[in-house]
Amino acid sequence: MSVIGSQTHAFKSLPITKNHFGLIHGDLHHHNFLRKEVELTLLDFGDSEYHW
Repeated sequence: MSVIGSQTHAFKSLPITKNHFGLIHGDLHHHNFLRKEVELTLLDFGDSEYHW
């Protein structure tokens, strides 16, 4: 099996349940969060998507 084939198989075998699959930010980097002491706030959910 090729590398791409094995990766495709691995993704297709992942469970799509509420514990494994859901809304993710999709564009998390240092400009998309605010830090105040030990608290983080995520910003800019324009690239959010449902994924693992």
